[in-house]
Amino acid sequence: MVKKIIVSLIAITLLLFTGEVNAVKTAGNSASLSAELSTSLKAPVLLDMHIKRLSIKSVFEKHNSPLKTEVSSFISACQLYALDCYLLPAISGLESSYGKKMIEGSHNPFGWGGGKIMFDSYDEALLKIAKGIRNIYYDNGKKTIEDIGLVYAESKTWSSRVSSIYLQFEKEEENIRKSNIDKAFSF
Repeated sequence: MVKKIIVSLIAITLLLFTGEVNAVKTAGNSASLSAELSTSLKAPVLLDMHIKRLSIKSVFEKHNSPLKTEVSSFISACQLYALDCYLLPAISGLESSYGKKMIEGSHNPFGWGGGKIMFDSYDEALLKIAKGIRNIYYDNGKKTIEDIGLVYAESKTWSSRVSSIYLQFEKEEENIRKSNIDKAFSF
């Protein structure tokens, strides 16, 4: 509970310093209270997405991935289709070594269609594949890597290998959160 309060306070502080809470400064008292409550409820979500963005970027950079410039597209796709934000990056890790091994010009680091489906950009690939995962898997109750793997890939080890890669993103997130909490308490 204390950790959530601290994270919320850090997020609210970040928002205040970036000027995104001007309504609190300019509105009347009742509007001010409403804006403060609204901001305090959104701040943890904004902070969480920012940390996920940093985690994905960090893992991509560690693997010298060409996808490191596409992190915002990964986040947008996961938010738009309400997917786990580490699922697509983890799949790209297994299917194409984070975008390093795929058909040239395909923009398909996910092995979608055996890796042979061509997209005009990573953004297009991310949006179409995120929508496909939402429609084919999530909407049919397959929300875990294990459930998705039963249909997504022929390999019986696909799920365990994607899960192993997924853990890299979670571990990076944990390190970022710990680092930021430590910084918040260093006076």
